[in-house]
Amino acid sequence: MSSEEYENCLDEFRTYYDQLKSVVKNKLPKLTGEIRKRELRNADRLLEDAEAQLTQMFEEAQSAPGAYRTSLLSQTRGHKSDLEKLKRELITAKSTSVQSSSSGSRDDLLGYGGTSATSNFESQQRGMMQEGLDIMNRTSDSVARSQRIAAETDEYGVQILADLDDQKESLIRVRDKVKQTDSDLTKSRRIIQSIGVRMITNKLLLIVIIVLEVIILGAVVYIKYFKK
Repeated sequence: MSSEEYENCLDEFRTYYDQLKSVVKNKLPKLTGEIRKRELRNADRLLEDAEAQLTQMFEEAQSAPGAYRTSLLSQTRGHKSDLEKLKRELITAKSTSVQSSSSGSRDDLLGYGGTSATSNFESQQRGMMQEGLDIMNRTSDSVARSQRIAAETDEYGVQILADLDDQKESLIRVRDKVKQTDSDLTKSRRIIQSIGVRMITNKLLLIVIIVLEVIILGAVVYIKYFKK
């Protein structure tokens, strides 16, 4: 994973996000007609480009080392949450445009006053649209909660992996110490065996010397006192 690649994707995302934010919050509220439709299409393109960069950022963050993965994933999820909020505002702006267009067409056909049926139809449409927006908002909140849980899970996982790495290093050090101790014991055993052999050899030599001395002493006594 290259941090430079992630930073490049982040810069591109911020560019598209800032442009999209300017369109949604500053331009669309002031525009009507064909110009507004053109800006809505432009906003859709900016949204697609921002989502593409966000996907690339997730891929780069997933391939990062454990020490950086959690931080990058958390940062990327934060950007995704911001983009989702802006996406909901764009959908609201689109629905407002549809309502205005439908209302204008019906007024042209039915007159400025309209009819009771038309009003009921508009109320139903607005209710259905609002219900759809509410469902989308709840879904987005649920996704955000899932992302937070996933981020916490990633943090726990990284911590567990770090602990396992520490335990692995400790076990390796213990194993090396055991091997060294075993090697030292083997050397000590050989030294003790060598000392034992030398002690037995020395005892045998001492016995031989004593026997020889006794024989010599006996010979001297025999020659001195008994042989005349």
